[in-house]
Amino acid sequence: MIYEEQELKQGEYKLLRAQLMTDDEIRRVDYYLSRYKDGKEQLADRLTEWEEIHKAYKGERTDTADDATQQNPVAVNVILSQVEGQVSSLMNNNITGSYRGVGFSDQKFAKTAGIVGDFILHQNNAKGLAKDMARRYLQFGNAVLSVIWDKDSIDKFGLPRIETPKLGTVIIDDKIDDIAKDLQRADYIIHEVGSRSIQWAKDKYGDELADAITIGNNDPDFEYKDIDNDESFTYLRVWTKNNDKRNLQLIEMSLCGILLSESDANKPYYTNVFNRYPFFIAGLYKDEGDAYYFGDGKVLLPMQKIINKLYDEIILAVKFASQGRTYADPSSRLNPAEFAAADP
Repeated sequence: MIYEEQELKQGEYKLLRAQLMTDDEIRRVDYYLSRYKDGKEQLADRLTEWEEIHKAYKGERTDTADDATQQNPVAVNVILSQVEGQVSSLMNNNITGSYRGVGFSDQKFAKTAGIVGDFILHQNNAKGLAKDMARRYLQFGNAVLSVIWDKDSIDKFGLPRIETPKLGTVIIDDKIDDIAKDLQRADYIIHEVGSRSIQWAKDKYGDELADAITIGNNDPDFEYKDIDNDESFTYLRVWTKNNDKRNLQLIEMSLCGILLSESDANKPYYTNVFNRYPFFIAGLYKDEGDAYYFGDGKVLLPMQKIINKLYDEIILAVKFASQGRTYADPSSRLNPAEFAAADP
């Protein structure tokens, strides 16, 4: 595509956006897109630190070897053994729910609630979710759990779907002081759900909205490159209480600024959940000067680097000790320089 065709396509996109959305909708979408971009910028340094921890967890060197000509491997992976040991200990126990009624009249429904609750956990592969969450919790000190209602599951009957979003995909209102304890006080939470195809958008929101979406995805975290930008876009869910009645709303949009759906602000998006955000965050070690927590990975990373350096010294000592020695009788009058040039 030549430059002029790109300009023409972008002009068509702007026209479609103005046709499909009211001025208020455009301003609201742009507001949350700006909050999303600001949040990603604020997470940049944190994501760099988490990526270094994750590389060390995978057994990759995050420091420079003393011998720049050879990148020595990691001899002892401290972070992996510590994290997976704790995860394995956690997985020794069955993951089940505890169901009790709030009042006396609720007790007779506890058994039925237990059957339904355990069925939901089984359908969501609770052990797999617990492993994912535990690994992030131990490596980075933070782990996020999200619950959404999948109305199409079980032949349109519906089922709660439990997800474990990556830390860098959940943008939380920066006015709160503690992401684990103060989460429900936030004005908004933006979830970068990920890449979705245009066909998916057509099936869910109709051809008119899907055709207005500009193709392309946000750069993924942790250098994950296997994303097709030719037929997909980045899908965002904005959970907010920014309305007159402080009811939980869901705003679905594309990263290019097309509003896909917006729930009614006159009533909470979910009933019977006390108007709460469908997110749960666990924090390991609290940093008193930060809204986020830190984990074992941050504590163990310096130790991993020291072990890497010690391993470099061992390799260097072995190489030095394995070099051959030549001894000559002083009376032979051997010229060392000539000998070294002839037999280095």
